[in-house]
Amino acid sequence: MSFKYSNGQYQVIGDLSGSDDSNRDTGIDFEENEIKLVAGGTAVFKVTGSDVFLADGSDIHLGTNSFIYFDGYDTTNDCYITQEPNNSMTIDSNNKLKLDADEKIIIQNNGSQKVIFNFNDSVTEFSMPLSSSNTIEGGTFVNNGGRKANLEYVTSTPYSVSTSHHMIAVNTDSAKTLTLPSVSNSDAGVVLIIMDGFGGGASAGANNNNITINAASGQGIGANSSYTINTMGGCVSLVALDSNGWVIFNKITS
Repeated sequence: MSFKYSNGQYQVIGDLSGSDDSNRDTGIDFEENEIKLVAGGTAVFKVTGSDVFLADGSDIHLGTNSFIYFDGYDTTNDCYITQEPNNSMTIDSNNKLKLDADEKIIIQNNGSQKVIFNFNDSVTEFSMPLSSSNTIEGGTFVNNGGRKANLEYVTSTPYSVSTSHHMIAVNTDSAKTLTLPSVSNSDAGVVLIIMDGFGGGASAGANNNNITINAASGQGIGANSSYTINTMGGCVSLVALDSNGWVIFNKITS
């Protein structure tokens, strides 16, 4: 069939069916401003105006190295779905949603796994690999499993603490001095837990070798500029309040 043949006019035809289809129920159905691709009597694919429809129950199958593009043809910048590799949806050059064969949904950024949903063995697991620079903000977070916190073991003195720390165990084979990081209003809520980590020496322990914790210049720990752990197994929990520094919300002194 020709389109806009030599005299410049559309060719007027009726519906088409395939000559090799014995039932004559597979072909092209032309309607008012609408085209349907029919297979076995069912309109599987339809174009109406500027919209394209796939019939209910119909699937799109992608072969090896096949793609579905959502905005053009450039795989560097556009969103597309591909069967190879790893049944993935690429949002742009950096972000990807993967459907793994081992029943996982993985969200990637720059090749690194950021969020993992694991549906294996009828148990749904969620994991989000985080670095010390990542922040999770939002509503209530409920953890029904275990929790592993960042733990730093300090053996040197003086030692500078950063806001990326969380739990700090201090070797008290000898006296130690720690300096807290300077904090601003945006650091409010950062929590530090500093404890007597003992050591291998016979006299190890904060009761013999104190842990002195100093606030940054111009800031405080409550109303004071420092706090001392001086009991064996002593521990103090601090939270950044604002640009004035830290407050103690829990401590073990015996």
